[in-house]
Amino acid sequence: MRYLIVFTLLLTSCGGGGNGGTDNNITSPPPTPPVLNEVCIDYAERIKRCSFEWDNIQRTYYLKIPLQASNNNNLPLLISMHGYGGNALSHINYTNFKNIADREGFYLIYPQGSNLPSYLGGSTHWNVGGWTSKSTTDDLGFINKVLENVAQKYNFNENRIYATGMSNGGYMSYALACNMSDKIAAIASVTGSMTNDTYNDCAATRPVPVLQIHGLRDLIVPYIGNEGSKSISDVMEYWAQNNSCDLEPLRAVTDYEDFAVYYDYYQNCLNNADVELILSSKMGHTWPWPDNEGFSASEDIWRFVSQFNLFGKI
Repeated sequence: MRYLIVFTLLLTSCGGGGNGGTDNNITSPPPTPPVLNEVCIDYAERIKRCSFEWDNIQRTYYLKIPLQASNNNNLPLLISMHGYGGNALSHINYTNFKNIADREGFYLIYPQGSNLPSYLGGSTHWNVGGWTSKSTTDDLGFINKVLENVAQKYNFNENRIYATGMSNGGYMSYALACNMSDKIAAIASVTGSMTNDTYNDCAATRPVPVLQIHGLRDLIVPYIGNEGSKSISDVMEYWAQNNSCDLEPLRAVTDYEDFAVYYDYYQNCLNNADVELILSSKMGHTWPWPDNEGFSASEDIWRFVSQFNLFGKI
């Protein structure tokens, strides 16, 4: 009996226990992706309208899927934001980025700003401080969540995420550069600036390429700044310093019959993270196109941002 017990124990220790045999080759199932809690519908050809709840607010964005999109194409992505009191649908139309996206091959996100409370006027906005300082909307978190949701469904290059916008949307682009510089490779602002809040609290952790497009006749966001907003020259100097560029730009001028467009290039930046200013002598608070300002903001924005990824100039 003693020998039988020993023999049985030996069989148990050498047999198919939990750590032995072919069980070592069994792999664990892949983790289940998070539930998006998002509803997307077809809005127009290759444009989705997506909504989800964020910070107790129902938020919406539009996603343009370029013709080149596939599981094998790791395409760039551009976030484009409307102005104060505006909306994503009108922004889609007047920027016309969608045609450039199909030509060049990049995803487009048009987020919709939330409404201020009725006692503050109820306007759609991006929370950037300054005149929006009484807002409690978490727009940085919203944009970050949009990127997370889109990444679950589409294959875009996370090293080539860009941001742009008009007016309040341009201010929001700077807020993203300051607070999400680990994700936003480059930005462009049209008729926007930096609020004092964004300027004073900016915490970019790397040189961020910046393009500013502005007009000397802009009365909504004056070139010289105002009580709650930095001057455009202050903004350019800030990013030239942040990116370790030459502080005196190289200037080129295009003369038209009754106005001029100035191109300032801040050179020798760290990681070639360029800083540029396109300044029109006649432009007001508008989105430039060749028939009204002599140049296309949309084409110049893509020309600029597409040169960069998170590590510098491509």
